[in-house]
Order: sequence, then structure tokens, then C-alpha cells
Amino acid sequence: MAIKLDQFKKFNCVEIISQSDDAVDTEESDFDEYQATGDQKHLVFVDGKQPTKFICNFEMKGKQAARIKNAMVGGHDEETKRPKVTIGDWSFKVVKYVLKDIQNPEGLEEGQAIKFRKDKDGYVHDEVLVILDRIGVVSEIFTMYSNLVGSGARDHTKN
Repeated sequence: MAIKLDQFKKFNCVEIISQSDDAVDTEESDFDEYQATGDQKHLVFVDGKQPTKFICNFEMKGKQAARIKNAMVGGHDEETKRPKVTIGDWSFKVVKYVLKDIQNPEGLEEGQAIKFRKDKDGYVHDEVLVILDRIGVVSEIFTMYSNLVGSGARDHTKN
């Protein structure tokens, strides 16, 4: 079997919408299916409201991909000598490297817009990550990344 790169869906511009966004009709939307496939057809929006979109690039360069994989391991277990998985640091690193912009941030928190900022290295600023973690968006982006990049969903996902 030959592996053909053109068989893979490109993930250089993935729009992620939060489950807690007030523009989303949570009763009519199927977030499990949305997070599994990344297809926005599973979301229903409230008339007259625009959701906040977190623009991500899941197509990372070698150094970024290596940093994310390194963040997954936090030492080794003393007894088994197997690597310990550090989910917290790993999810933050994923979001730090993949989040490229936030569109229409007004709808996320009442009276408070999230201003997208970058750090000195050109990645999302840690202060922005703290806000996104507090409202659950870090775990949502991480879940979407894990589902789309680490599973077979990649082949049939629509952005």
C-alpha cells in the first residue's frame, strides 16, 4: 500500500466554535458529532447572532509538532519506567501553537471581548490562554485537534 498525501484533508484553516457561545442553539446542535468531525452542519445558530470563531492551523511545522509531542510527556513512572502523560501542559501547548486568530470575540462573554494577542515568539499570548481556559475553550480546541488530527476523521472532514 502506498501512502498518498493528497488523500488527507488539509487542516490549515479550521474554524472552531465553542459550545458555550450564546450564538449556538445548544438544544438543537449536536456537539458530540461536531467535535468528532469538525463539520459545522451539526451546529444550529440563533437567528441574528454570529458565533465567535477560533481560527486554528492544525498543519504544523516539524519544530511545532515536536514541541507538542514533547509537552505530552512529563517524566517517567518510577515503577514501570513508562512515560507519564501530562494532559494539562499538552493541551496548553496544542492551543498555543495552533490558534491563529479569534473572529467576532464579542459573543463569548457578556460585555467582555477577548483580544487576540501574540507573545514575542509569534504564538498566542499566555494571558489569552488563561482566559480561554477559564471559559473552557482550551479543552474544546484540544479535543477538536485530538479528534481530527489523531483519528480517521481526517479523511472525511469538511472545514
